[in-house]
Amino acid sequence: MKKYTLSALAMLILSVSAACTGQTGDSSENSVVSETAQAAETQSLSDIHEGATITFDDGSLWTAECIGDYNFEDDEAECSLSVEEFNGSNQLRIEILTKNSENEYKVPKIRFDVDKLVGINNVSKIKSVSLDITAAANGTFTADDGSELFVPGNCIGEIDANSGEDCKVWATLASFSFDEWTEPYITKHIEGNINLPKARYFDGESGCTLVFMRWSIPNKADVYIDNITFYDDDGNPISLIYDPYADTDETDITDSETTGETGEISVVQ
Repeated sequence: MKKYTLSALAMLILSVSAACTGQTGDSSENSVVSETAQAAETQSLSDIHEGATITFDDGSLWTAECIGDYNFEDDEAECSLSVEEFNGSNQLRIEILTKNSENEYKVPKIRFDVDKLVGINNVSKIKSVSLDITAAANGTFTADDGSELFVPGNCIGEIDANSGEDCKVWATLASFSFDEWTEPYITKHIEGNINLPKARYFDGESGCTLVFMRWSIPNKADVYIDNITFYDDDGNPISLIYDPYADTDETDITDSETTGETGEISVVQ
């Protein structure tokens, strides 16, 4: 049983433009559908549902990979993924390795294969997702007065999905924004929802994904992800079918599987 000592605070709900997602192409190619992203933080962290919650206790990455669709030359960060013990439990650790031209650590984009996790004929059941996110200092933040603070600072980003028919809809399930300026880490519970019918996952479609992104920051801070659970329309947790011991290559995903043909991605926020 996992134990946590942190409590979550109320969060800011942001609606972020499609440009922030790292998608490219002009507006004539990508149709944009407006929807307010749903996000919530509660006063307690995730419930653990046996057989339905990704806890990373077994050491598997559970299909997670660091996206480099543009060869890491855009805003995409090169990152190192590992499962490590943090605050008393195994969690997915994301270490950001590269900076942009403004000397800020770039955007880590972590993709999960949803059809592998819950089954290709079960993805349409997914209505919402919850997870715990920890921002942890891995270096100092230089304050305006020149002092060095061992804090994570800002953690702002999105939980997104490649969903819809043929997995060609880019949907924002949740936007999150929190910060910590006194302690070395902070943990938040995030919940996201799919609100538009066209943004739902479709059964039989391979390449459906869940994507975590955190925007650029000037200081080095790792991100830990834990306790990912998918829920149906009635709020019931959806069972996982993924066998990490049967998947010998968790990162073998082609661009065509995740984005379809160039210029045919619609964006839902």
